[in-house]
Amino acid sequence: MPNALTIDPDATIWKSITLDAFDVKALYKHIRSKGSLDIANNDGYGFLYLAARNQSMEALRILLLQPTIDVNQVHGPDRELALHAAAAAGLVDATELLLEHESNVNARDALGHTPLTNSLFSRSIGCLQLLLKAGASLDIDDPKGSTLLHFAAINDFPEGVEELLKHDASVDAKNNRELSPLAVAIGMGHMDVVRKLIDGKADVNGKTRFGTVLHHAVLWNRIGAVQYLVNHGCNVNTLNVMDETPLLVAVQQRKIDMVRYLIQNSADPCYPETEPGLNVPLLYAANHGYTEMCGLLLTDSTKDYVIQQAIGMSERASQPHTAQFLQTKLNERIEKEKPEESIAPSSSEILGESDFNALINTFSDDEDQNNNNS
Repeated sequence: MPNALTIDPDATIWKSITLDAFDVKALYKHIRSKGSLDIANNDGYGFLYLAARNQSMEALRILLLQPTIDVNQVHGPDRELALHAAAAAGLVDATELLLEHESNVNARDALGHTPLTNSLFSRSIGCLQLLLKAGASLDIDDPKGSTLLHFAAINDFPEGVEELLKHDASVDAKNNRELSPLAVAIGMGHMDVVRKLIDGKADVNGKTRFGTVLHHAVLWNRIGAVQYLVNHGCNVNTLNVMDETPLLVAVQQRKIDMVRYLIQNSADPCYPETEPGLNVPLLYAANHGYTEMCGLLLTDSTKDYVIQQAIGMSERASQPHTAQFLQTKLNERIEKEKPEESIAPSSSEILGESDFNALINTFSDDEDQNNNNS
């Protein structure tokens, strides 16, 4: 067990050493005067933690030479080690020094965070690599169920994602909100992390609480994520818990660029076909006057009665421009589907060209002979 620190708020040394400043000369004087090194300020922070927190390598080296210093003493209300502070500050040299003095690499603070977790907060690839090399566990989550990859995604740390995946971190683990690291990265718009996770074999059809990661990307208006998911083979015609496709969600969110992209990449407005030719996205767009979107959503498989229904919905919603557009499209379709009017064939077509010419010549010969007789 590490030695417990004694709270001594009245010690004069705390005027020179705080969470935001560290006076190394004052520390020298304190040591020379035989002052105790096992004391803490009113918040419970001791010398070693404060040296790391203030990024003072000189103070750390001095303290670690003192026989009474315990590298695994816990500090502050969150019960952290100095190693937590060094990793949180992204101090590679301090992290290495504390590890050399056998600081507990897997110590958890009151929040369940280890130094490895804190290296993700500071986005320090050097600290992360040192801690992993020292045997830091990947089997870490916090009270919210967030894993190390979740923290890397939250903090937009693609290099950290790549390093964790090299050490076989679970790429599709979900937190208490049923969000994978990929879903978290999509929601926060961290595209470099999205790419690293998908390249690391994250499930592009992974589920969230209400849909798939593609639904999630559409909902958060992340067109880059939508494109990367589609390019890596996600199912564009999938349903969320409300039986809505990503295309319908894009229509509802009035995101025409996404609607266009999804349709260009095989999204079917008539899916799922609960009725023949039913096109729910078209009906929604018509009802809200999204005329340009209606043009994208009209398909050959959309039945005429559905278009007529869409026209009626536009008219009732006082969207005359949309109703007129749809009526024009319907008229064009009806005109195109009309059978061509039958035209009586000419005599030459009935008899054939050679027979017709022979018949004409016969009439001409008869006429000439009659004229001669007269």
